[in-house]
Amino acid sequence: MTVSGQANAQTGEEKLQALVDSINVIDNRLQLSIQLGIGATGYAEVGGVIVDGSLDDGHISSSMLTAYLDAVDTVMQHDYATATTAEQLFVQEHVAAMNNLALAVDTLVDATDILMTATSVAEVAMEADTAPEQVALQTCLLQMNTQ
Repeated sequence: MTVSGQANAQTGEEKLQALVDSINVIDNRLQLSIQLGIGATGYAEVGGVIVDGSLDDGHISSSMLTAYLDAVDTVMQHDYATATTAEQLFVQEHVAAMNNLALAVDTLVDATDILMTATSVAEVAMEADTAPEQVALQTCLLQMNTQ
């Protein structure tokens, strides 16, 4: 499948609309095929014989499928992440900055947790002057390392 020059000139919204339109064409054809099938079945139940080709209007043509596949390809190739207006650029930069802030806060929380654990271990280690306290410290460290 190739993307035509016209498809490249389309906006992202126009490409999405072309995809929706191609899906609607196929959906309409499927709905028609259901109606034709029901009608043919009902006609056969009363003894009628349908004429060859009378259900052909319900077929999905290769050109309909090609239009759909081309529209999918065009949507997949479009760069929806690129801002086309100042407002979109501002929103993209804001979202990126907020994502970076969230990652930084997560990193700070993880580092703080590690420092608090190390401080607690240091306090227990300073007081572990008997064999049972030292074994308890080892058990605590082992449990922290397996989490």
